[in-house]
Amino acid sequence: LKYSKQLQANTKPPFDSFVGIFFIVTYGNMQDEKNYRIEVQKLKELLKHFNDPYWDSFLPAIESRILAWDGKKQEAIKYLDESVTIIKQSISGLTSLDKINEIEYYKAKILLDIEQFKDAIEVLEDILQRDPTFGKAYYLLAKIYKIQNKTKKFNQAYTNAMNIWQDADDDFVDLVNLKKLKN
Repeated sequence: LKYSKQLQANTKPPFDSFVGIFFIVTYGNMQDEKNYRIEVQKLKELLKHFNDPYWDSFLPAIESRILAWDGKKQEAIKYLDESVTIIKQSISGLTSLDKINEIEYYKAKILLDIEQFKDAIEVLEDILQRDPTFGKAYYLLAKIYKIQNKTKKFNQAYTNAMNIWQDADDDFVDLVNLKKLKN
């Protein structure tokens, strides 16, 4: 966050506003609803003046987090699906598999929140089909299997995530959350 603010301070308008995307990602990961909403609004204002089709694919995914926070989880899922569809249909879709994985991971988190475990598992398995090194998918699978008391599947997903993150820093948030599942 500190470095993003420094970058923004040293960037000339209107490009300084694009640095706000770093704030959106950071505040989203921190679950900081207030600042996330502020930065999303700033981005939407910027895009009114600098319409770039590139952002059309990501804006629904960005807005989905607000919908989920507001309890509109089914609507959030539709926004995430819309975002993935747009990405897949665009030229940037050829290089955006990591973005699709992140968006679908967030969709799986919402499905978990509303206890649609089967659908969440399907989404996570699709991610792993594309990228078997996407550790967060294994983490969320482990979380689901723990809830369902499926010990063998939990252990397998947990081990896969641990193997992927074996060299991660001890304070890596996803690794910390994974380790909490063992308790």
